[in-house]
Amino acid sequence: MIEVTQEKPNENWHDMLSLYLARSNPIQTVELQTSEWIQALQEKGYVTWGLTARERDKWYDAPVEGIDHLTVSQPRSVGITFSTSAHPPWTADPAYYEGVFFAVVESLKKPNYAIYFKTSSIPPHIVFVDDKLAQVESVDAVLTELAIPHTCYEYTTQETKNRRFDPLIANIQLYTFYHSHRILSDEEAAQVAQQKPSWRTEDYLNAFLSEFKMPTEEAPSLKAYMF
Repeated sequence: MIEVTQEKPNENWHDMLSLYLARSNPIQTVELQTSEWIQALQEKGYVTWGLTARERDKWYDAPVEGIDHLTVSQPRSVGITFSTSAHPPWTADPAYYEGVFFAVVESLKKPNYAIYFKTSSIPPHIVFVDDKLAQVESVDAVLTELAIPHTCYEYTTQETKNRRFDPLIANIQLYTFYHSHRILSDEEAAQVAQQKPSWRTEDYLNAFLSEFKMPTEEAPSLKAYMF
């Protein structure tokens, strides 16, 4: 990736590839019972909101229309629909869209959000869960400053999986998915690696990038990022 990016320094490879995968690759929850757990909370009367550091019209550094719709549609595809009930000042805020607050970690630091919390009918206790410790600490600090009872959890299961990340396996999976829309398991990708021992990690990535083009009908606002 580094070598290819150096050859085309103006191409935002991360944004192009991650958006392509987000739009093309079906997602699944890390825990199989996640959707059932959220539904059970909602049936008991708890309000569940999604919070994301994404912006509504931006994919990382690339301006892209419809990121808010994409973000909401991903959990819906696995049976997760967030509560759409909220105090009017919140739902009227531009950062709010269909049960999800966008760029919320930064937004929570703004004075107007503190005012919303203090003047709104807030729940007696807020539970926040995130897989990034920095964001857990940030939200914890804001809620503590506002004197709102809360519990913040860091979800570490994904971190354990990340430690097993193998770039060779990942590049084989990416290359295969682009050509056949088939998602190889780590074991299947390892078999491919054994069948082509002369192919290095960067060979699969370079082969993919030499053929890759973002479908224009799916991302018209990313034309400047295409080649």
